[in-house]
Amino acid sequence: MFIGREKEMKFLNERYEREGFDFIPIYGRRRVGKTELIAEFIKGKKAIVYSAVEQSDSLSLAAMSEMILDYSGKPGRGMSFNSWDAVFEYISTNIQEKIVFVIDEYPYLCKSNMSISSILQKHMDHSFKEKNIMIILCGSSISFMENQVLGYSSPLYGRRTGQIKVLPFNYYDAAKFLPNASLEEKVLFYSVADGIPQYLKYLSEYKSLDKALIENFFTTSGHLFEEPSSLLKQELREPANYFSVISAIAAGKTRLNEIATKSGIENTTCSKYLKTLLDLRIIERDVPISEKQQKNGVYKIADNCFRFWFRYVVKNMTAIEFGRGEKIWELIKTEDLSNYLGKTFEDICKQYILLNYTESIINKIGGWWGNNPIEKKQEEIDILAILGQRKAIFAECKWRNELLGEEVLINLQRKANLFPEYDKKTFYLFSKSGFTDRLKELVELEENIILVGIEDLFA
Repeated sequence: MFIGREKEMKFLNERYEREGFDFIPIYGRRRVGKTELIAEFIKGKKAIVYSAVEQSDSLSLAAMSEMILDYSGKPGRGMSFNSWDAVFEYISTNIQEKIVFVIDEYPYLCKSNMSISSILQKHMDHSFKEKNIMIILCGSSISFMENQVLGYSSPLYGRRTGQIKVLPFNYYDAAKFLPNASLEEKVLFYSVADGIPQYLKYLSEYKSLDKALIENFFTTSGHLFEEPSSLLKQELREPANYFSVISAIAAGKTRLNEIATKSGIENTTCSKYLKTLLDLRIIERDVPISEKQQKNGVYKIADNCFRFWFRYVVKNMTAIEFGRGEKIWELIKTEDLSNYLGKTFEDICKQYILLNYTESIINKIGGWWGNNPIEKKQEEIDILAILGQRKAIFAECKWRNELLGEEVLINLQRKANLFPEYDKKTFYLFSKSGFTDRLKELVELEENIILVGIEDLFA
């Protein structure tokens, strides 16, 4: 069953329904669902789909030739065009109906022949220009697609008629993979698999989420037992160094100097590694919202699968190899899981505000931390959203096994007084376990105070 991607499908179908030439690059990290999106889109449409692999240029040319000749009703087994120029010329000359022409993992094709983009550009400017054809180039190498397909120095620059960067699902769409789970399980599900469709599918195949996690993460044959490590090896040239950088962040080192020292990598080089990991959305850099100085920024692991894996799997590798995975998971649930889920809950609450707040445009949203000059102490606010026109949202998120009471609201309002520049303040209180009757009574007539329980997040 195909889940989500409504906006992407709407865009592709609207472009398909118009007459003429289209060139749409589609890209995003591995496992994010690019190929499945394209497969769903081309259902019922005339299409040629070539999936490139790492092989010689001559083998790629032969495979593409066979596919195109088969599509044209001319059995092409053992036959091959003598050049890529001839391939594209044949498509433009001999295929007259509306067609979607897809090259999946386009970076692999270019790896063995860097002139392909120039050849394709020539045909886009001439033979394809007046044809009823949609060309989709798809790739998992984000840097390649952004620089060598979309970038100014690319021969294909300026030819695209649209583009899609496929991102992980938000928490709400991710939960659709596990419709019968409890609300707390849906939070755990997202906090482990992030919004990566392939990971969500792996875990959704089990009746029990506990069983799914043990079988996928805490056994040596599990799909996700080595997944982050394998992904780094596939995507990056120096995976061991990137591994060290992420390990340092997972260990609580959040600033460049700390990360460089912990990983044993020189600052300038470490900064480059961090930039790459930011581009891949594996990590993120948080700066207090409204903070003008960037010096207070900290690095965090953004990808939930990486966060879970580096926190719980890496340090238990030996025990897992000796078949102790089930025991490890039981200890995690007892001793630390609630702390781990608190960060995910904050992220989900932030997404909830972005998805549901419609009264104004949200210009910035994130956490805030800094000095309270009145009480001379450090303060934190879980979520601060700046709306413009002197308006802001202040929110606290509590992942606790107890009702949230009025003291949390009072404390949040006190901290909000540190921001006199905002005349209109809205307060959100998010709670895993619900709210006290006293708090409900207090906010019943207050339009600017909103209580959100875990059931509201998935309503």
